[in-house]
Amino acid sequence: NTGNAIMSLGDTTVMIVGEYRCSETGENCHESTEMFQMLRTKDLHGELKCINDEANCIIDGEHERQILHVFGTGDGKLTLRATTFK
Repeated sequence: NTGNAIMSLGDTTVMIVGEYRCSETGENCHESTEMFQMLRTKDLHGELKCINDEANCIIDGEHERQILHVFGTGDGKLTLRATTFK
């Protein structure tokens, strides 16, 4: 799942139901040679949520990647809703 890597400040990003993983080459994940991160935000605020409230959107690090690294939220809050981290 490659998706759009751009989320503006204060926006809401809605994920469709499914499992999200990095490709074998890692080209669709944050580039990090030290931590092998999937998603990384810096001073980002807004909302990241699953399209339904049953947490059927799964972000899977496959026991190899740090799933989410949040580095500050700027002048707002970052809300993660109805998402399963595996």
